[in-house]
Formats: sequence, structure tokens, C-alpha cells
Amino acid sequence: MVSAFYSYPSASSSNYLEVIGTFSYAIGGANPKVGIGYAPKQDNLRDAAGAKRDNLYLLGGLDYQIPGTPVALSAEAGYETGYFDAVSGGWQV
Repeated sequence: MVSAFYSYPSASSSNYLEVIGTFSYAIGGANPKVGIGYAPKQDNLRDAAGAKRDNLYLLGGLDYQIPGTPVALSAEAGYETGYFDAVSGGWQV
């Protein structure tokens, strides 16, 4: 589990804190992984009505090293809901 603070010196109203965790396990040449990122409700994550919002990001992925080659394949998919989700945030065009 890691905490990350995103700081934007020229736009401090965009700063926010997020807690991130990932788990992976090697199985032969494959390395599946799952993860979560959570930004709790905080001052700089407010919706258009001024309410504090949180954000949740879930991910799943797979890395695969092709045996006998320097080539690796990587794929990841995620789901996001909350402040950074354009649909639930109300600012999708």
C-alpha cells in the first residue's frame, strides 16, 4: 500500500492525496496483477455543486515475457468512478 500526493505548483487547487495498492504474482512467464486506487473526499475534489467527492479506480492486468526473447507483452484494464469519472463528475461532453 502506497500513498501518493499529487502536487501541482502552478495550480495548487488541483492537489490531492490518493492511496494505491497493487498485488501481482508470477506464474511462469505470466505476471497477473490487480490493484486499487482510492482518493478520499477532500477539499480539492469538489463537484460543480461544491460537495467533496472521492474517487475509486480498480484495475486488472497481465504482463507476459515471451520465453527466449527480449519481448514482453502487457495489458491492463480499469474501472473508475467518482470525481475523475467524467460521467459521474457531470462534465462529459
